[in-house]
Amino acid sequence: MLEITRGTNLIGQTSLYMSISGVEQMFRHKNLLLHPDPGAKADRLTDTDVPNEPDTVEKNFVFLHGYNVNPTQARGWFADIYKRMYWSGSRAKFYGVTWDGFDSQGLIPGLLDVTINLQTNIVNAFLTAPNLATFLATLTNETVVAAHSLGNMVVLSALNDCTNVNFNISKYFMIDAAVPMEAIEGYQGQTAPMLEEMIHSEWVPYANRLCASEWFGLFPAGDARGTLTWSNRLSNFRNADVYNFYSSGEEVLRAAPGDPPTDLLSAATTIVGNYLFNQVPVASYMWVWQEKGKGRCASDTLLSSTHGGWKFNYHPPYLYVTNGLPVFMSPAQASLVPNSQLMTNAFFDVTSASFGTADTALFGANGSVYAQTNRNRILSDAIPSLTLPVGANAVTNLDVLFGGKRNFDMQGELENGWPPGRARNPAEANKWHHSDVREVAYSFTYKLFNEIVNDGNLK
Repeated sequence: MLEITRGTNLIGQTSLYMSISGVEQMFRHKNLLLHPDPGAKADRLTDTDVPNEPDTVEKNFVFLHGYNVNPTQARGWFADIYKRMYWSGSRAKFYGVTWDGFDSQGLIPGLLDVTINLQTNIVNAFLTAPNLATFLATLTNETVVAAHSLGNMVVLSALNDCTNVNFNISKYFMIDAAVPMEAIEGYQGQTAPMLEEMIHSEWVPYANRLCASEWFGLFPAGDARGTLTWSNRLSNFRNADVYNFYSSGEEVLRAAPGDPPTDLLSAATTIVGNYLFNQVPVASYMWVWQEKGKGRCASDTLLSSTHGGWKFNYHPPYLYVTNGLPVFMSPAQASLVPNSQLMTNAFFDVTSASFGTADTALFGANGSVYAQTNRNRILSDAIPSLTLPVGANAVTNLDVLFGGKRNFDMQGELENGWPPGRARNPAEANKWHHSDVREVAYSFTYKLFNEIVNDGNLK
């Protein structure tokens, strides 16, 4: 009520009737959790579920959160991204998609919001993909999809693995994608380089064909062991027009010098040292660490894994006795090992602290069947990427494939100033970090959302 008075005399008044409710009544939600969770909300998919939804155009905008986001935290992500899209002019129906990217969150006491096992959540991403495809198939009219971090693994798997489901994505925006570059553009003769910095230092002198990442190449077409590679694993975009919003200032997806820590103590020491003496954020290098730590870690639930990857096969004939002392095969000797031997006795060791010798089935008569059944788990925990992640790098093949600019460095191109608080760490003052799409205020990041709305034709 607005009242205008002169002294004690009421001259005029007018009323504005308002009904105030939560922002979640303005946008839609799809629950794709693989397991029930007390913090999860039910689907909101119909008009009656969103009584305060603004007038919309005949388009859908679907957003998936990333890794280390539980269902309660996902609600915050959706609310913030919805508001930013709306402020940038989007009038598409907004759908937030909750999925299992937080398995192992809170297992370390005192670190309740830290998800320590990336590998199991990569598997969850692959398992969620068919459910996402089925959901997208129910949407009428044009659908635009965006995903943050590991949420991109869900979308890309749906595009690549669910070809039997009739769904269509017109535009797809990858934001800080926690996906190997080689997964969407390959390597070896293509634009995604196989980097020595992604190879564990002890393996550098050995021939590439001995690595777990190259083992797939020993097998003929039709043998599922030939699919145990990240190279081009997610390169089928179907009819989607794909954009890569990456940041050259990424901390989580940043290239990491040297070999990674392999246990909680060494990780904590390295993280604290980097923070205090090198002025880098706590979460720096985590993605590369888990790739270079495959086969080298003390546990299968923390940092990376105990099997495959960069774990040498310290069994005969690669380890032998000379003059009463055990000796491991030299790089020169290993270069002479025939492929036929590597197919049934790899140079890397697949035995695990968690499931013993189960993966040695890859070397037997039913190895192809075992590989087909366990492909996504083996990729997640035993096959390292030899390229850096998409979310910190331009994928130049996208510009060529779609005939125009499809890579945007959010730090270099889409910042509008930056929070002065970052200046406390001069080395990171103007860097766009992994979750800044949400954590930094809209006034600094609005150019990103304007770009998505304009490129997606969402007004």
